[in-house]
Amino acid sequence: MGISILFLLLSCVLITLPLATAQLQPCPYPASFPTNSTYRQNRNRILSSLASNVTANGGFYTTNFTQGSDTIYALALCRGDLSNQSCYDCVDTATQSIITNCPNKTEAFDYGDSSKCIVRCSDRLFSSTVATWPGRVVWVTSDITANVNEYVKAFDSLFDDLKNNVTSGSNSVGKFATGERSYAGDNIIRGLMQCVPDLSSADCSACISSSTDANLKEFYGKSGVNIITPSCIFEYEASSIPAGAAPPPPSPPPPPATFPPPASTNGTSS
Repeated sequence: MGISILFLLLSCVLITLPLATAQLQPCPYPASFPTNSTYRQNRNRILSSLASNVTANGGFYTTNFTQGSDTIYALALCRGDLSNQSCYDCVDTATQSIITNCPNKTEAFDYGDSSKCIVRCSDRLFSSTVATWPGRVVWVTSDITANVNEYVKAFDSLFDDLKNNVTSGSNSVGKFATGERSYAGDNIIRGLMQCVPDLSSADCSACISSSTDANLKEFYGKSGVNIITPSCIFEYEASSIPAGAAPPPPSPPPPPATFPPPASTNGTSS
């Protein structure tokens, strides 16, 4: 996975601006298992292996483990602009959060501290299915107050292009797209979209639409928003180019990525 110059700049802007977060409920599903069960041991073993496996497999990894009548499914996806180390750190943080905060839950999600990866585990098969809940929204608290009409046109154009690119799979197998639009002279909007790679184009489109429709109505005027769900990610940031400075060069497309089919592991604990 290559590091996107565009989103290194974006990350720096986000770090320096005041942020607010709609907190994710750590364990939203009621189904549970006995704390000292073999299921718990197997679940935690799979979760603990996700960070190394996802970085070894291009940023996307799924697996399952069956013992007796119990099957555990797990998934990890990193944003396409993350380095291997950032991917590992995000997934490791997310898995440890699930192990700590959801010690006996059969189904759980986490997005890491940075909201740049998706980790999911369950006792039911969820491959190739859309899930837009539970999600997390992080937004820059400042509003767009100048050149609003130009901003709206640039935003809508960028959003449509990103959605077309990410659902068409024209940029990478991983359904990942970035882009930018300039407006009103020295202002620029940068955006990112990504879907879980095993979704169909139609399901990817449905995930982006469902997760953004409600949230963008509430946060549309903010100068930056990150929306992440179990199946897709959308982020944008509006900023000004310093007077006299040249715009940043276009970000190179992410390198071609090949994602292996979901690995299936069947066995018994020793």
